Amino acid sequence: MKRSALALMAALLLALAACGKTGPAETTTEAESDTWPVTTTEAETTTTAPTTTAPETSVFTVVTEAETSAVEITTTTRFVPAGLRVGQRAPDFTLQLPGGGSVTLSTLRGRPVVLNFFATWCGPCQEEMPELQAIFEEYRGRAYVLGVSSGETADVVNDFLARTDYTYPMAYDPSGVVSDAYDVQYIPQTWVLDAEGVIVEYIPSGTNAQRLREALELR
Repeated sequence: MKRSALALMAALLLALAACGKTGPAETTTEAESDTWPVTTTEAETTTTAPTTTAPETSVFTVVTEAETSAVEITTTTRFVPAGLRVGQRAPDFTLQLPGGGSVTLSTLRGRPVVLNFFATWCGPCQEEMPELQAIFEEYRGRAYVLGVSSGETADVVNDFLARTDYTYPMAYDPSGVVSDAYDVQYIPQTWVLDAEGVIVEYIPSGTNAQRLREALELR
C-alpha cells in the first residue's frame, strides 16, 4: 500500500509538472497574439499614411496658394468709387457684339480702354472713326478700343461694318441702357480709361488720334 501510495503521488507530481509547462506556453501565445494587431496597425499606418495624407496635403497647399494669389491680385486694385468724373471708375456693363459673343468692360482691366459712343447714321461719328481705327492699330496689344452703337440693333451695325473697313470692336446698345448709364445725350462721346478702369479723360465731342494718344499717356 505504501508503494502504491508513493506511485500515486509520483504520478500526481508528474501531472502537475506537465500542467506547469503548458501555462507559460499559453502565456507566450497570448502575448504573441496581443502584439499582432499592434504590429499590423503600425505597419498599416506606416504604409498608408504617406499614400493618403501626403497627396491630400499637397493638393490642399496648391489650392490654398492659388486662392491666396487670387486674393492678393484682387486686393492690389485700389478702391475707387464708380462714377462719370475723371478719377472715378467707369460703370461696368456687358454688351453683345454683332459678330457674336459679348464684351464686359471690367474684363478689359490690365490695359487702357478707349470707349466711344456712336451711331452709324451720325456724320461726326463717321468722321472720327478713321482716328479710332488708327489708335486701334497703333496700340494693338497695349490698349483696347471699343465702340458702342447707341440705340441700334446688331443688324444695323453689321450692315455698316460690311460697307466699311473698320476692324476695331463695336458693340451695340439697342435699348440705350448703357448709354443712359453714361449719360450719353448726344454723340459722339469718348471716355479714356486707365488699366484699372478709372476715367482719365472725357471727350464730349469728336476726337482725333493725337488727342487720344495724349490721353492714353495719362493712364
